[in-house]
Amino acid sequence: MEQNILNALNTIVTSIKHSELNLFDPALDSTESIKKEIGMLRETLGLTALQATLLGLAIEGAAGKRTSFREIADAVGCSYLELMSHADEFQTLRKKGYLRIVAEKLSIPAEAMAALMKNQAYTRTEPKGMSTEAQLTKIKRYLGKVHRDQMTEELFVEEVDLLIRSNPESSLGMAFTKHIAPCNLPDQERYLFYLALYGARFHGNQFSVVDVREYFSVESGFDETIFWLENCHSCLDLFKHKIIEEISVDGLVEEGQFKIRDDIVEDFLKEATPFEGNKSIWLEDSAKYTPKELFYNETEKQQVQRLSTLLSPVNLHRVFESMEAKGMRTGFTCLFFGAPGTGKTETALQLARATGRKVLSADIAQILSKWIGESEQNARRLFRDYRKANEENELSPILLLNEADAFLCKRFENVRNSTEKMENGLQNIFLEELERFSGILIATTNLTSNLDPAFDRRFLFKIRFDKPCIEVSASIWRSIIPELSEREALQLATSYDFSGGQIENIARKRNLDAILTGSEPDFAAIRHYCDEETIANRPFRRAIGF
Repeated sequence: MEQNILNALNTIVTSIKHSELNLFDPALDSTESIKKEIGMLRETLGLTALQATLLGLAIEGAAGKRTSFREIADAVGCSYLELMSHADEFQTLRKKGYLRIVAEKLSIPAEAMAALMKNQAYTRTEPKGMSTEAQLTKIKRYLGKVHRDQMTEELFVEEVDLLIRSNPESSLGMAFTKHIAPCNLPDQERYLFYLALYGARFHGNQFSVVDVREYFSVESGFDETIFWLENCHSCLDLFKHKIIEEISVDGLVEEGQFKIRDDIVEDFLKEATPFEGNKSIWLEDSAKYTPKELFYNETEKQQVQRLSTLLSPVNLHRVFESMEAKGMRTGFTCLFFGAPGTGKTETALQLARATGRKVLSADIAQILSKWIGESEQNARRLFRDYRKANEENELSPILLLNEADAFLCKRFENVRNSTEKMENGLQNIFLEELERFSGILIATTNLTSNLDPAFDRRFLFKIRFDKPCIEVSASIWRSIIPELSEREALQLATSYDFSGGQIENIARKRNLDAILTGSEPDFAAIRHYCDEETIANRPFRRAIGF
């Protein structure tokens, strides 16, 4: 077999898992059976034997998704504690760009995997040439990831530091060099400053402990900053250096209210443009979507075909004209609901492609914000953006609300806190907008119950997406893995109650193993992948009393 990076990683991982070799043996580099592979990886990737092995284990465990430290420990037969005593090796791989680590879950960045598949080392490119506005937008996106537990506070600081350091001529870069760099602030306080800067840019230069508390997790250790901010803010370097100060009105201090010093925030935001709406919403040309054959159960198939016919430009124009003539609003609202991985979002995209319509896509998770009032503003702005797009385009675009569970669930009857109040307010906005909606809207949700009845009549079409029946499942198996015979596909469909998304996961894992081994996995291997997928999706059962 031709020697390449993935083959070398596979050889090392196989040797560790199926022999008496000790992963943590200092002499691992000189082990005769893998000496050649380790030498190659040291030369091409700059990794030690242990780092290369850990990378190989992470790639194999992730298989297109995520793995965990516990799963890696189990794979090599060591204890979790023994593995975590070498956590610095994982951090080295993360800093080199080969791993993402979020809440004890590991994944392989697509760009890093692409480089390895080309038999090349991966080199992270510095984000140079970015304007102040582009940097601020990126910081906002990073904070969204922190809030959704997709990025740690530590990684956030590291990424923002790199962002600003790579753009020294921007107002952010120059202000950082002038005001922040000389203070040598610890990571925790730089994190608080970046939060305050985000708030100053998008919400006004004022914040309190309440505003920033939910961006600090206990696990990171960064939450100690919140304690000092609340109980002794003068102990923080940010206040000692007068970077952040208390807010005073008419000479009286407003307790618990803080801001970045006026001249500092002015220097940082000198080149920032006025905030103009939610940048996470954009109009897409559906022609770029890859045509994809979709398989449905009979009831779903009939409903989707009917919807596709109605959405054709000629038919929908006639429908809208008829509605207007009868004094009806021309709102074509659809709800796709059902189990994850059953093709709801892909159906919406393929309908847009088939009917030549553009798509205004919004992930509801991006609309939600912990900052008071912003979620409601984002929701209003979304429908305002769509009305404008509908006026400017000859064909009505599709407004796609993906993963819309947040506003479709039942409203709180006895509101107990500000979060519940915000969620109810957000749902009321969507109910109001749907009532007077004109155009095409498709909302997708995994909710099969707990749907607020008030939304029921607001949707003209409601299509439930169930897991495929055996015949349809067999067709999906053969479509995604054409090498399967009809008998094998039917056998898999009968044995495993998988959604289309789960079947695609199996195909990805099979493809990854084909790359690693240089040969196509057989039918027994596919069944093994299916068994692993079944175990991974089995609900965790807690012991009684815990």
